[in-house]
Amino acid sequence: MACLLFRYIPNYGKIQIKVVIALAFVSVRDSEAFEGAFRRFKKACEKAGILSEVKKREYFEKPSVSAKKKSIAARKRLVKKMKKSDYGR
Repeated sequence: MACLLFRYIPNYGKIQIKVVIALAFVSVRDSEAFEGAFRRFKKACEKAGILSEVKKREYFEKPSVSAKKKSIAARKRLVKKMKKSDYGR
């Protein structure tokens, strides 16, 4: 889960935007096995959406490429919806 922080820079008259990614914390209980704590940590990371955020920011994607991917995904959803209903036949 990411949130945006906005900060006004008075010298330049601009607004600085920072993206903050939520962290996952897991406290290890007494006499708890490492595997169990690690499993809980992975679940907390998945719930916070950390891995998907890291994959999304792994490399820069031009706005035209992201718009093209978005339209392709919308087209796929429409085709899937048409297959599911009887309109496609």
